[in-house]
Amino acid sequence: MKILLVAHGFPPENVGGTETYVERLALALHARGHEVVVVAGTLRYEAEEPRVEAFQRDDGLRGYWILRADLYFDSWEKSYEPRVGRAFREILERERPDVVHVHHWVRLTRDLLHQAYLAGIPGVVTLHDLWTTCLICFRVKADQSFCTSVPGNDPCRGCVESKPWHGPSEIARAIELWRDDARNELALARRVFVPSRAQGELVSRVSSLAPERFTVLPHGIAAELPPSPTLPGVPGRDRPLRVACWSHLYPAKGQQVLLEAVRRARHRAQLEVDLLGDCWDPSHRASLAALAEGSVVRFRGPFRPPELAALRADLAVLPSLCHESYSFVVDEARALGWPLLATRAGALEERVPPGGELFTRGDADELARLLDAAIDEPERLARWRAAVRPPDRFADSVAGLEEHYAAVLRAGLSGVVDRFDGAAHEDFETYRSEQRYRHALRWSGAPEHIANLERENRQLRAQLEERLGSEGGPA
Repeated sequence: MKILLVAHGFPPENVGGTETYVERLALALHARGHEVVVVAGTLRYEAEEPRVEAFQRDDGLRGYWILRADLYFDSWEKSYEPRVGRAFREILERERPDVVHVHHWVRLTRDLLHQAYLAGIPGVVTLHDLWTTCLICFRVKADQSFCTSVPGNDPCRGCVESKPWHGPSEIARAIELWRDDARNELALARRVFVPSRAQGELVSRVSSLAPERFTVLPHGIAAELPPSPTLPGVPGRDRPLRVACWSHLYPAKGQQVLLEAVRRARHRAQLEVDLLGDCWDPSHRASLAALAEGSVVRFRGPFRPPELAALRADLAVLPSLCHESYSFVVDEARALGWPLLATRAGALEERVPPGGELFTRGDADELARLLDAAIDEPERLARWRAAVRPPDRFADSVAGLEEHYAAVLRAGLSGVVDRFDGAAHEDFETYRSEQRYRHALRWSGAPEHIANLERENRQLRAQLEERLGSEGGPA
C-alpha cells in the first residue's frame, strides 16, 4: 500500500509530539513493507512563490517540504493558501498514493482533503489537537479560561485581534470560511481518528460531527525509553525531591503554574526542577526565569524524547492549561516509571491515575500541596510509583491504522460529498484585497490621490449622464 502522511512539520526541523509521532509512524509503516511518502510544512520561508523541496533520508523515508511565500503563515487567517493547495495536488498527481493521512494543516493549507478528493484519493485524519475547532488552536482564552463554544463569529471574535486594515465585516467573513472549511475537511475524511475518548467527546460537542464518526486509537509511546532507576534515599530527608517537566515552553503548556507552585510550597528548599523544552518567545522565557528565581530550576533547553532517559527524577509534572488530546508525556513518564502530577483536564483524567494525581487546571496552590505531600508522606510517593502502568504500545496503533487504511481503500470515495465553496473564497479574497488597498491609501499620506480619484469619478459620471441625455436616455 502507498500511504501519504501529511503534517505541519517533520524532524529534524520540528520535533514536537505530533511531528515525532508521524516520523515514527512513517518508519514503522516503511518497515512493514508499505511505500510511505511524507509531505510536511516548514518554518522556512520562500521569498517569491511557494516552493516544493523533495527530500530523501538515509533511513529510507522520502517526501516533500512545502515552503510558503507569505508572512505569518501560522496565523488562522492565513490557513487557506490556494498556491499551496495546487502544489499539494501536483504531489498527489505525481505520487498517486492509495490513501492520504492528514495529521495537521497548519503551515500548509486547510483544504488538503479537498485536494485529495479532487485527485480521487480517499483520506483520513488524526486530530492531535483542537485546531479544527478553534482559531487559536488550544481553546485557551486570553484570561486563561477554557472555551467550550461552537466555532462562529460571536464566540470567536473576541479571541482574534482586529487590525486597522480589516474591513468592517472581514473578520466575520474569515471566521465563517475557516469554520466551513474545517467542517468540510472532517466530513471528507473516511476516518476521523482521535487518541482518547475525551478528545472525541469534546470535538463532537463543538463541531457538527456525530460521536460515532470518531475512531478512538491511542497513539502509543512515540519513543522507546528504558525504565529509570529509583533514586536512593528519601526525598526531603536525605536529598531534595527531583521533579521533571518537559514540553515546549509555551503559556498554554502551563510551566508557569509549576514554577509558581514551587515558590508557594512549604518545602521549596527541598525541591529541584528540571525544565526541558524550547521557547520561541523571549518575553515568556524571561517571565519563567523570573518565577524560577530563588528556587532550584534547571532550564535544559530543547530536547529529543530519547534524551529523557538521561534524567533522574522522583516524579513528573504536567501542568498544561490545554485540553490534552492524549499527551505523549504520560506515556514517556510511564515508560520511565515516574508518577505524574497532571491537570484535571481532557485525556489526562482517563490516563493518569492511579500512577499519580490530578489537580485543578491552573491551581498553583493545589499543585504545591501535592509536591509537599510527596515529601511529607514518602509512602504516598511510593504508592504512586507502584501504580504506574506500562505505556500504550505503539505497535498496536500501527496495526490498527493498517486495518483502517485497508478498509478505506476498499471503500474509496463512495458516498463522500465535497462542499468546499471555491466561489466564496474568490469573493472573499477580492473583498480583502480591496480593504488592503483602501488601508494603504489611508495610511500612505495620499489624500490628494484619493481626491483625484473622486474627482475623476465625478467627471466620468457627469460625462455619462450628458451622453445618455443627448441620446435620449437608455433604450
